[in-house]
Amino acid sequence: MRKLIAGVFLLLPPLSAAIAPWPTGTWAQSTPEQQGMDSALLQSGDAYIQSQCPTRYSFLVVRNGYVVFERYYHGMAADRYADIMSVSKSVLSLLLGQAQDQGIIDSLDRKMADYFPEYFSPSTDARKRTACGTPGPRNCSTVELDCRPS
Repeated sequence: MRKLIAGVFLLLPPLSAAIAPWPTGTWAQSTPEQQGMDSALLQSGDAYIQSQCPTRYSFLVVRNGYVVFERYYHGMAADRYADIMSVSKSVLSLLLGQAQDQGIIDSLDRKMADYFPEYFSPSTDARKRTACGTPGPRNCSTVELDCRPS
């Protein structure tokens, strides 16, 4: 399982890579081969998830801004929401670290609301705008955003 997780992170391109336009209503689609990937390897990962990972609900691979592989399990679908716990925070921390390394953001000590004001409203609990809303190492697992559909 660790190899599969590590493999998924290796598929992530650097932020500076040429990226297709981000989706508005839908993601751009492509084949794995068109994006320099091996379909057989993705199929192997799919088979592994189906046989060995009863708590996984999806397997989604985006490469160069294109969806190249997408599978859902156990009744899940692209239009269904799932409680994914800390996955979003882990990926956000990874991307923020890359952004800081590349000089896109100046500090990991600034508040999340400074970077993503659209996720905060005047009624957002003040505690989410202070220390627990920073992406730095000591606080990245306490970031809370209201991601309910409007």
